[in-house]
Amino acid sequence: MSRFTAACLAAACAFLPGAAPAEQMPGWTPPANGLRSRLVADRDTCREGEQLFFYLDVFNDAAEPVPIIFGSVLREHLRIEDAEGNVLQPRPRPDEAGKWARPLAPHKQAQVNGFYASGNQYAAWDPLKPGKYVAKWEPPAQADPAGRFPPACSAAFSVVPGPIPPAAPPPKPIDVSWGEAAGGLRTRIRAHCASFAAGRPVPIVVEIENVAKEVLRYHDPQVAINGRIEVKDAAGRPVPYIGGSAQTINNEHPLKPGDRAALDSVDLAEYYLLLKPGRYSARWPGAKAWNIRDDGWGNAVPPDSDIPPTNTFRFEIVPAPADAFADAVIALQDNLPADYSLAVHKPLARLVRPGAQWGRVPGRSLGIEYTGPRQNEKRVMPFRLYFANEKAAVEPWDLALESELRKSSFLGKSASGFIYLEAADHPSAWPTAGADFGKWLKTGREE
Repeated sequence: MSRFTAACLAAACAFLPGAAPAEQMPGWTPPANGLRSRLVADRDTCREGEQLFFYLDVFNDAAEPVPIIFGSVLREHLRIEDAEGNVLQPRPRPDEAGKWARPLAPHKQAQVNGFYASGNQYAAWDPLKPGKYVAKWEPPAQADPAGRFPPACSAAFSVVPGPIPPAAPPPKPIDVSWGEAAGGLRTRIRAHCASFAAGRPVPIVVEIENVAKEVLRYHDPQVAINGRIEVKDAAGRPVPYIGGSAQTINNEHPLKPGDRAALDSVDLAEYYLLLKPGRYSARWPGAKAWNIRDDGWGNAVPPDSDIPPTNTFRFEIVPAPADAFADAVIALQDNLPADYSLAVHKPLARLVRPGAQWGRVPGRSLGIEYTGPRQNEKRVMPFRLYFANEKAAVEPWDLALESELRKSSFLGKSASGFIYLEAADHPSAWPTAGADFGKWLKTGREE
């Protein structure tokens, strides 16, 4: 049992008759102004460059509802110190901080906000270097008439060096041809090899080259996101896209004659379900030019060029050591009805809360999207499956404050972990969904 799970169990038990006094609840601060708080890192230790997320929770220790401040404004009062006590400088905030107040019921808890500390473009700090750190939440000195802030709390965590490179030098990039040139440009997909282990990264680079005699301009295109790369298996069937949707900023770049540039460097395995051994192909279809003539401020913008398609990159996925989670994903892929698909974007092992009423436990999750016909929305995610490393405990969350109240049920334990199913109301009836998931994942009922 993890340190945090033990704290959650103790916290839940503290409200039962004969339980330990509230002052002894691990994980929560002593009461201050009728409230307790806790700051939780999704992992005690993460590797350099990995995403690190913090949860800020509050508990109402009073006998009556208390208005609590929620929102991104709380991030302004979070700081990180290194082992020497130096305060790390956060990134500037381009967005306006949001704030609102909501009543928290007596003897109930709520997550008031979450923070990306490091590891992506939304993080409050630049990527953290290896070392020991302490994250500290401290409320503002001035009270807010709209509600109360959680008391001060902190959480220690460590960052360790990233993966050690192999002793032998990586293989040289394999010789791949370029796609057909058009408008003075050509593109290609290249990789350091053409064979990858199932469940491991499949790193590729999508390059562009100017083969004309003059400077050309192009805009940053969407490469891997939104399913833009055409990935197919040996039978020509599309490989399921699992990367979710995203928006991009499309900056313009000049490209001199003979120069090359990388349009994107991606891990295909993060965006496509490449778990089954076999032969595959990948091709990027190119992108249309923006054809902007005016930037909206009266400045003429030179015309750019269409970006042509790449070559077809052929590669192989070979068997890897047994992986129970990968086996579960394959089982779902093989059995899902035609109008449903998987969303398994970056299923890192971290703390997850497998439903509104549960505490956080180490594990992974994936979504089940409905892709069939709808009147108003094209896609909706009616189901989410959680694969927890430990059994989750029920905690006294104030469910009235949940932004999307989706209670979950425990399906049982399987080789891939303790399985929870979170379901939303869905117009397409699937009354046997829980039983079907349990059968496909081979869960044994466990209360």
